[in-house]
Amino acid sequence: MKKYKILIVTLIAFLLSSFFTFAKDGIIEPTRAFYTADYTEILSSQLEEFIISTNLNYEKTEEKPQVVVATVENLNGLDIREYTVKLFEKWKIGNAKYDNGVLVLISLEERKIRIEVGYGLEGALPDGKVGNILDSANKYLTQDEFDDAVGSIFVGLTQEINKEYDYDDEKIYSNNAISSEYIAKDKYDVPLAYKAIAISLLLLLLWLDHRFAQGFFAGIILNMLFRGIFNSGHGGSSGMGGSSGGGGSERDF
Repeated sequence: MKKYKILIVTLIAFLLSSFFTFAKDGIIEPTRAFYTADYTEILSSQLEEFIISTNLNYEKTEEKPQVVVATVENLNGLDIREYTVKLFEKWKIGNAKYDNGVLVLISLEERKIRIEVGYGLEGALPDGKVGNILDSANKYLTQDEFDDAVGSIFVGLTQEINKEYDYDDEKIYSNNAISSEYIAKDKYDVPLAYKAIAISLLLLLLWLDHRFAQGFFAGIILNMLFRGIFNSGHGGSSGMGGSSGGGGSERDF
């Protein structure tokens, strides 16, 4: 009986470890929209729609570059460069063939912003040019005018990408008939079936915990649950296998 109990406790620990892997690295998960991950809710739906629409127009091109904007409350103790590289690699931003992804990350608690650029865009977006784009938005960042700041940065980056690939600005920035409903579908939503499965698994784990471990894991489950098991969105667009390493630039604000 003792061996059986140890086996059950070990199984619970293993399931919990697998179930909550996403939280271990401290890096946010992609949202349903993918191209915007405004976890601090500082961006307007209109700006998010513009970012998504532009990226969807990029999806129609051969090179398929991706420019992702993410905002977080804090960096979970990581250096901002380390965080952006980890997020970039985790989400696989950019087309794997061209390594042409770009990530814009804002952390409110540390008041830092960084732009990470894939190898394939290093020529179009060298560190100095990226730094200039950030500097041009500094007047907005210091006043917490994040819509103006991110809008300015996004346009600055995408204009350089358009030049690199000889894209027509008008076509890339044209409205892609993205409805506000697409943005308003709650970035933190998860399909009902997934929630039902998650709840069933949690209930099973709680019962096993109560029966064989005297509630030892209950606190862990609840803590991890409220840290965001339902906060990741899936569906819509996704990364295309790109990697970071081309360079980038960062600023305090």
